[in-house]
Amino acid sequence: MANYSPNDALLYITPQLANVTLDATAKGTCADNAQRMLWNISPWRWSRKTLPNITLVDAQQEYTGTSVPSDFMQLIQTECVRTDSTPNIVWEMDIKGFVYADPQTKFFPIREICFLQELNTQAGGFRMSNPSIGTGVTAIVRGVYRFTPSVKYTSANLATAFAEQPDQYFHVYCEVLLYFIYRYVGDPRAGQAQYNRKQRRVAYSGQLAVAMDAIDIMLEAEDASDTDTIFPVYPLGYFGRMTGRSILP
Repeated sequence: MANYSPNDALLYITPQLANVTLDATAKGTCADNAQRMLWNISPWRWSRKTLPNITLVDAQQEYTGTSVPSDFMQLIQTECVRTDSTPNIVWEMDIKGFVYADPQTKFFPIREICFLQELNTQAGGFRMSNPSIGTGVTAIVRGVYRFTPSVKYTSANLATAFAEQPDQYFHVYCEVLLYFIYRYVGDPRAGQAQYNRKQRRVAYSGQLAVAMDAIDIMLEAEDASDTDTIFPVYPLGYFGRMTGRSILP
């Protein structure tokens, strides 16, 4: 459980804000942007939830409504599970950017799934390989998803503690918040990102460089590549120092 709040971060970085004046609205905007930049950069362990089980129906590819949690952001891992056998039989599924609607070809187990926002303007939906569910067969899709932050920071709730992010990375949030404040007021100390197309790397300067370095260390600290992971090819820390990936707001 977190104890720190954006107000604590603002207090911490105050000595570095000489000659910088922010109104309450600007503080709320910068605080929320800092939270979202950290949140979006990786599917952190504190940003995951269990996906509600989806019961497969023969020849039904699309599942909307209650199949999609209201705080859904991104699929992380999915499995097709046959539950009418003892023990259950489990198959890993591939998460795709798109799965074609194909009423003519049916599969079991199904191996592909995607999220389609256009299926429902509110909650979106999932499309899978066309399932072939025979008589007596019961199967579900289960998994893990990344959810959206539960708190949106504004001028009214800056004293509210972070709902998900652990206190051990409070210093990283402080560095990102300082960058956003510098950027908001047009302070050159904010720095910039410059992409080298030939090397396919991003070079940072100023406070942005400090913030991105802190984020890289955070990525490496959370890297589970030495054990079984939901990202066996690209562990959480992979897109850090080795690639120079830039995730900017």
